[in-house]
Amino acid sequence: MPKGRIILLAYFSYIGFVSFFVKGNLYGGQLIQIYGHRLYHKGQRLVLNCTTINKKFNNHDLHWSKDGKAIPGKRVDNNTLQIVKSNIDVTDGGGYRCAIIQQTHLIRSIQIYVTVGELPLRPTDISWRNINNRICISWSPVSSNSGFPVTYKIRYRCVTECDDENSDDEYDSSKIRWSVGCRNPRQDPREKLFCCLKYVDLFVKYEAVVMATNLLGSSSSKPFNFTRDIQTTPLPPKSLKLQAKGYCEITLEWSPPHYFMDWKTKYAIYYNALGDTKNKSIITEDNGQRYYRITGLKPFTKYTVYVAAIDSPSGTVGFPVGPVSIVTREENPSNAPEITDWSSIEDPSNKELRNVTIKWKLPPKESWNGRLTKYIIQYRRINSPIDSTSANSWGKKMTIDNSSAAEGTIVKIRVDSAYEVEMQMCNNAGCGGIGNRVVITAEAGHKIESNKELMKDKTAILYIALAVIVFVLVAVLLLVIVLKAKRKVQPSSKITSYRYKNSGNLKAECA
Repeated sequence: MPKGRIILLAYFSYIGFVSFFVKGNLYGGQLIQIYGHRLYHKGQRLVLNCTTINKKFNNHDLHWSKDGKAIPGKRVDNNTLQIVKSNIDVTDGGGYRCAIIQQTHLIRSIQIYVTVGELPLRPTDISWRNINNRICISWSPVSSNSGFPVTYKIRYRCVTECDDENSDDEYDSSKIRWSVGCRNPRQDPREKLFCCLKYVDLFVKYEAVVMATNLLGSSSSKPFNFTRDIQTTPLPPKSLKLQAKGYCEITLEWSPPHYFMDWKTKYAIYYNALGDTKNKSIITEDNGQRYYRITGLKPFTKYTVYVAAIDSPSGTVGFPVGPVSIVTREENPSNAPEITDWSSIEDPSNKELRNVTIKWKLPPKESWNGRLTKYIIQYRRINSPIDSTSANSWGKKMTIDNSSAAEGTIVKIRVDSAYEVEMQMCNNAGCGGIGNRVVITAEAGHKIESNKELMKDKTAILYIALAVIVFVLVAVLLLVIVLKAKRKVQPSSKITSYRYKNSGNLKAECA
């Protein structure tokens, strides 16, 4: 192996000279100096010599330290203190200082910083695709224990059907027929690096390697082959925009992919509603406007949309742009609350009036069609005339602006009067239809009464009536049984005759 030697001289006025002799076996290159730094490959043999030229000092006056800690050295000749390390590792890097010290007094010192590193690992997990009529190559980033930045490039050359005049890429002068590309790879969402080669001919077989380079050198991947054919995967379209318009619909606008020259391009539109497990798809042709309207959607629902170009010769679906999300516009609720209970209480200001609290439950959320904002309760006395000239001709209206409310109170209705009550719910788009209609009655003489209590009274009356009916049926059944039993124990209508004998004794015999 070639050996290299670096001599660093420092002049300390009249005191003398101190020099470094740094020796090491070099593998595949020379020692590198960067502003007082020395970079070495892991596994090298490192020799550091600290020599004083001034005859006033000898090696007993020289002292080595690393990162502030004293380390022993080997005395060589009379004026040199040497450090020898074989098979150095990353931990052997650091700041080495040689100092001239006499009787604990520091005369002068000089420092060199040593960094021990490794070549980058070989790039792996390499794959390639024909994307937008260009060969795009991806690979996993490599790690470097030395911490040096790693750069990448791809070297490639044709293997069969070569034409030397077709390539405009930069040629590597040290390797004939090798081209160099992809000096600035990007990182994809899968944390892989990728780049695309510009000048690759159709139906030509190429050989390529991915090279990783740091300050210590380069390493190459295993060679791989690729061939560009007419089947390609389009890049994602650009600038996808969504807008919610009309009744349950959204509109899409986009631009074609970069560098895609197919005028007969079709596009695949994928969309799904929040909570759906499968995408719905639409295939549309490029009409020059790149505009589409999706209808028949759910109101006030979040939709996620993707758009991908389709390669017309092969039918390959390209990379999608997206996801882009949008919420469809609100529509009037398609259902109404259900009134479930009511209760009344005497009005504090007038005993002839009652306050009635209405309770309800909401329909399924998918029928809200938006964000609820208020509830409207309408009520009127039964058989009261309808004023067709009024804005609310059916009756009186009460609005509850609390969307989280589950009950509302109608105040000051007349005692002993029956009222019809109905309600509806509203969102930002408007109000829905009418729900169930109930009849309430505020009776006098009761402090608190409710629909449930009236139902209990009716149920009790029903139970009593059923008990009376059962009792009557049982009594009738018993009477029938008794009458039948009496008929069975009545005497027979047959006459029995008696005969008398002449014996003189009165004796009766059954004939």
